[in-house]
Amino acid sequence: MFLFVLAAAATICPFPTDQWTRMATKHDLPPEVIQVFGDIAEKGEPFQVGDALPSGPPRPLSRFVAAQGRGCDLILNYEHGGRGHSYPTARLRFQAGHWVMVSRG
Repeated sequence: MFLFVLAAAATICPFPTDQWTRMATKHDLPPEVIQVFGDIAEKGEPFQVGDALPSGPPRPLSRFVAAQGRGCDLILNYEHGGRGHSYPTARLRFQAGHWVMVSRG
């Protein structure tokens, strides 16, 4: 009975636990990850790089760079615009059937 519970719990993770699954585009991410993370431009698309606002509709402050998942964890590398232009990382975890933000920045 105990082994069955562990096996069932292990199957809920979306990625293999023995290797990293690489995602090259924003569209490779699970859809709920985008909802949790927020608005993010695709790799190569325009985004809000600096503090000066361009004319037209507002652009996302972040742009996808790459992502990798292993087991129930996903690491999202992105470019963040504005005064503190940087290349931070966000860590998300799949828990109880949903993605949650573990850390960002």
